[in-house]
Amino acid sequence: MADGEAVAVELSSRRIPPPAGISEAARAVLAMPRPAGGAYPALDDADGWRRYSAHPAHDVVRGVMRDLVESTNVVQFYVPG
Repeated sequence: MADGEAVAVELSSRRIPPPAGISEAARAVLAMPRPAGGAYPALDDADGWRRYSAHPAHDVVRGVMRDLVESTNVVQFYVPG
């Protein structure tokens, strides 16, 4: 391997059981089929990434992240003295 060359990691498909402590409703949600993911734009496609991030589904993520960042009560850090 040359210096700076990225090392690829391959993971095989596997079944992971749901956590034992979750409700039946949560198990049902986890068992639901996942929607097929779309293809991401190329890394150097700035316009493609702008279109991708402008999708209405991403508004939810932006809103949650904004609320987390703006709230002083959601995330607190403890630094041992």
